[in-house]
Order: sequence, then structure tokens, then C-alpha cells
Amino acid sequence: MPYAFHGKRVFTELFAIENNLPFETLDDQKAVAKSEDYLRFINEKIETSQRASSEIGNMYTASIFMALLSALQTSLNENENLTGKEIGFLAYGSGSKAKVFTGKISENWQEIVKKWNLFEVLNQRQKIDFETYEKLHRKQLKISVQENYSGFGLDKIEMENPLSHGARYYSFK
Repeated sequence: MPYAFHGKRVFTELFAIENNLPFETLDDQKAVAKSEDYLRFINEKIETSQRASSEIGNMYTASIFMALLSALQTSLNENENLTGKEIGFLAYGSGSKAKVFTGKISENWQEIVKKWNLFEVLNQRQKIDFETYEKLHRKQLKISVQENYSGFGLDKIEMENPLSHGARYYSFK
């Protein structure tokens, strides 16, 4: 989901097809999106994957992975056992390509997810001003704005090697 609730919006047509519901007019689409069955489907199948993206904002390449992290962290926090369960992924670009695949949750997923503390990390983010944002975007800063941050973060931006100029290096601190 490049932004929170995107999945909620794009599944209406698939839900209508699967449930033999009319979906030809805008009124049909609105009726499906507001129906009790559709809202239950969203809450059961998609909502947990939207939580982190609602804290972050627009993402594209990272969106499918953040949705996975969000769903796993939420399941861990709510003591839900996902071991051996299959989950579905749907990723698409702005063109005519899409990836649809499934994954199976491993036995040790909880031990891995416990290390993330995803929502705690999101709550510890540091706000930056627009000028700092622009410098990061233009690769004019050599160090992370979060020098005292412990966790995964930007370590450095390559400024000297012309073959990898602008490359961003991340690490756990």
C-alpha cells in the first residue's frame, strides 16, 4: 500500500466479483465499499497491514514490505499465532505490471518480529525541517540526522567515489 487505506480502496472490485455483486456504476462501487460484509473483510484481511503505513505516508517500493512488517508486528502484539499460515501479496506499478504471490510464515517468526518494535520505532522518529529534508533528498548531508538513534537507519551517503556517488548505506546501530 503506497499510502494507508490504499488496499481498502483497490479490493472493492475483486470483492464484488468474488461475491457476485454489481459493480458497474459509481453508486455500485460506493455500496460495495460501505457494505458490512466488505468492511468485515477489510478488518479481517487487510487492516493490520495498514497500521504502519498510516504512520509513515506515501511509499511505493517499500509499501509491500511495510505492510508485511505491520501485519506481523500487530499479530505479535495481539498474541496471534501465524506459524505455518499462508499470506497473500499483491504489488503493482503504475504501468501494466503486477506481482501476486504467497508466503508462508516460518516457525521462528515471533523471535524475529520481537526485535523490530516497529510501532515504538515509528513513535521515536525525529521531525526535520524542510531545509534538512531537501538536503537529504539532494544528498548534501553526509551523516544521518539521527546520530543518537539506535536501530536501523541511514549510516552515510557516498560523496567521494564517482561510481557510487549518492549511494545510501544503512545499518543497525
